[in-house]
Amino acid sequence: MQEHKPSRAHLALTGNIRILALESFLSQISAKMLGVVWQPFVLSLGASMAVLGGLESIRSLISALIQPILGWAADKVGRKPFIVLGSFLTVIAFSLCVIASTWHFLIPAILLLGASALSGPARQSLLAESVAPGERATAYSVVSFPAALTGFFAPLAGGFLATHYGFKSVFYLSILTIAASSALIILFLKETFDKGNLSIAGEDVKGALKGFLKPESGLERFYAAMALNAFSVGMLVSILYGMLTKTFGFTPYQLGVMGTLFWMAIAVSQIPAGKLADRYGRKTILVVSGVLFIVLCFGWLLSRSFEAFALLHILAGVSVAPWGPAASALLADSVPLESRAEAMGKFACFTGLIASPAPYVGGILYELFGFYGPVVATLLLKVLTLLIIIQLNLPQVSEPAGG
Repeated sequence: MQEHKPSRAHLALTGNIRILALESFLSQISAKMLGVVWQPFVLSLGASMAVLGGLESIRSLISALIQPILGWAADKVGRKPFIVLGSFLTVIAFSLCVIASTWHFLIPAILLLGASALSGPARQSLLAESVAPGERATAYSVVSFPAALTGFFAPLAGGFLATHYGFKSVFYLSILTIAASSALIILFLKETFDKGNLSIAGEDVKGALKGFLKPESGLERFYAAMALNAFSVGMLVSILYGMLTKTFGFTPYQLGVMGTLFWMAIAVSQIPAGKLADRYGRKTILVVSGVLFIVLCFGWLLSRSFEAFALLHILAGVSVAPWGPAASALLADSVPLESRAEAMGKFACFTGLIASPAPYVGGILYELFGFYGPVVATLLLKVLTLLIIIQLNLPQVSEPAGG
């Protein structure tokens, strides 16, 4: 059964929104810490930039392949079990990282981290079903806001721990925070989907697999734009801190400072961005986000110093903050309740498969052309993405005011 939808005034304080916001805060402490130390950690185990990109591509590929069928399953048996399973796989992966002595030992961890993305469609659908349709972009922003708040301290903490106590100390703390967030979900999160018949027939599975790469009707251009965006950003962002380490010699602590500024900017702009997407339209906000990212790429091309890159991380946060809430709300608005998690899983699979080679391509471009290779390639593809978004005209699904 669907949960009662809170009024806008109490959106951040009621029911699943509150639990998901707290869970987001806890789980993202580890994500923010590892966000600034993961790439230097992999390089410290003897990996090249191409290997680093290859590992990221493997994770992206596994993530893409697993989401459509698990999103479909979440439409059959409920959302909550898959959210819990994703956290469990993450804890195992981090435990494997603790015992890794060369980058080769990271391969099983990478596979598990990719598989942990199975929770994505379930979490996104549960959140969409916990509020009224007209409040979805705001809800996504509200839940993302605590995650952004962790950016005020977690990147710095990750950089400090890695510099003074070694990379593996970050994984120990990450295991604790993920375990705590999992306990919160298990104990307090309420299911939003009526499970109905729990049986899953073989023919149903076959049918789901057969159409897992087919875009929903009317969403073809949206799929194309989001996939192209994921590929362009993946070429650069997935290896950016590794590039900064190798090209400019920035330390883990300096990367932590950059990460902190990035997430501070997101924290300040996240909820206003969601509200603007609800008020002025999802497409308008996506266009603004795309333009800001293009400006950011030019800034990266012209920068040399730590101070310049640190300031540009503020612009990066402002440009990224509107994208997720606007895109998620746009997709949720365009598909019916009974197939929403499956649609989100298919969407994640399609974009993930297209984007999965991007980190490896970025690593090769770095080896061939240095720092500017991945940046220029990303800039050109972002311009193309923006042109597609401007032409979007998506279907709208009618729903009762209560969701």
